[in-house]
Amino acid sequence: MAQLTGVNVNKLQGGLGRGNGTTDSYVGLVGYISADTLALLPEIKENKALQLLQIEDLETQGFNDSFDANHKLLVHYHISEIFRLAPEAVVYFIPTTSESIEKAIEVIIPAIRENSEIKGLGFCGFSETLETLNVDAIQKNLVDEFTKENRDLDFVLLEGKPKAGETFKVNDLPNLREKAAPNITVIIGQDPAVASLEEAYKNYSAIGSALGMLAIRKISENMGSVNIENKPANSRATTSYPLTDSASSRWLSSALSDGTPLNELSKTDLKTLMQKGYVFIAGYEGFAGLFFSGSTTCIEKASDFSTIENNRVWNAAKRAIRQSLLPYVKGKVKKDPSTGYIKSTTIATWHGAASKALEQMQIKNDISGYEVRIDSNQIVNEDNPVKIRAVVVTDDIAHEFDVDLGLTNNIE
Repeated sequence: MAQLTGVNVNKLQGGLGRGNGTTDSYVGLVGYISADTLALLPEIKENKALQLLQIEDLETQGFNDSFDANHKLLVHYHISEIFRLAPEAVVYFIPTTSESIEKAIEVIIPAIRENSEIKGLGFCGFSETLETLNVDAIQKNLVDEFTKENRDLDFVLLEGKPKAGETFKVNDLPNLREKAAPNITVIIGQDPAVASLEEAYKNYSAIGSALGMLAIRKISENMGSVNIENKPANSRATTSYPLTDSASSRWLSSALSDGTPLNELSKTDLKTLMQKGYVFIAGYEGFAGLFFSGSTTCIEKASDFSTIENNRVWNAAKRAIRQSLLPYVKGKVKKDPSTGYIKSTTIATWHGAASKALEQMQIKNDISGYEVRIDSNQIVNEDNPVKIRAVVVTDDIAHEFDVDLGLTNNIE
């Protein structure tokens, strides 16, 4: 029966401060596969991205651990590591028959462009060694090219392999801190149990494990943190989140990608590797589990972008601000008739939009604070864009604790 209304109640949106799910855990794995081997998988196309929500999505294509073993690959292993460590991750697998990373980049860019959700990439199975790995060129030809399109890749992970038949001389390794590749990270750690399975695996690096540990973390967390903020359901009662999983016999020990066991390296060697910007896997005396040594990138330590987490935070802030201000592009700019400059109400609108975007990052605990400044004394036209200054306060990372501990007879 129809009734008179009297009072209209309208449903408001946004009061709970909720946002859409992020794509921070969307990662890509680019893997070398020979043309003959790829031909055995007719549903998996060369240089095209295959979206995976779980490891079974790959296995239904006939790509399982047996396929890895029969064809001397580690693709299934790397992807299984991502999902083991980050069950909610979304993985884009991009197979290529180009044996070098630089050649692969030339042909996979369309696949990355078509899948804008991809926030970071890892490369596995390619021919480069540390002697031939050109991180500056990879930064320029991959990361910087996408930046020109207002598309930012948070990180690119590369295997750091020794020259065939050789082992690393720590003091002679290239210093990655002297490079100009702030979005590139070189991994030189491996699980010896995996490396020993096949001769073809002996110099592999833990790209899948690194992608998983990044996908499970908030963007502001270090890849080597002992604990994480949002653990999977089956790990929430634990006080750490290591690579080690005794049930699956993964990461019971660690080595460099030349096969050198970590326990054979001196503290001086480990310190030198970290100072040169390499990432490996190690443990802490008296504490169970193995962890990444950090999340360094190939640029000087003094750079604001010398860690993966700083790059992820900056890129997230850029995306948020850009999305918040795009609706005002080509819009009218009201002026204060007495000065000819931008009207205060217009400034307030822009300021509110940019601030709300960064406020969401603070609510998610990805930054400690932010500030947005817009000077109203601007003349705005086609040749003079609106000048806005925005800064975010990033969180620091506690790498060590230095504790003074003594004995006493009483507490004063």
